[in-house]
Amino acid sequence: VHHQIIISLSTESTTPDYVPLYFQASQHASPIQSGVYVLPFSFTVLFSALLTGITISKTKQYRHQLWLAWCLQLLTTGLFSTVDGRDGLSKALGFVAFLGAGSGILQAAPVFPILAPVQVEMSAQALSFFMFLRFLSQVG
Repeated sequence: VHHQIIISLSTESTTPDYVPLYFQASQHASPIQSGVYVLPFSFTVLFSALLTGITISKTKQYRHQLWLAWCLQLLTTGLFSTVDGRDGLSKALGFVAFLGAGSGILQAAPVFPILAPVQVEMSAQALSFFMFLRFLSQVG
């Protein structure tokens, strides 16, 4: 699980950066339009992270959600290779929504295995260090 957390730090910080560039390059969208086209990503990140936290709290298991997130990320990234400039916008926006769902799960699910071996008194430090590494990986 720990290697999945390290890899998720890089994928969730780089993938959303390239989606607006795709819309600007292949769909000839303006920067504002490409920002609007990324809204399905933002909404699905929010709801999938919320749903992930609820399901992990209820089932007391987090591995299934991590595997689902990785499958969504890999499947969607592969499906993006089928989209070209002649395709309609709806195909790309649907893939963006699935990409957001995988990213949302990867935002919420790693918190639980990080806190599992840590004493309760050290949980704030562990989470703050994890968030520091998450944000440090986005600098570039």
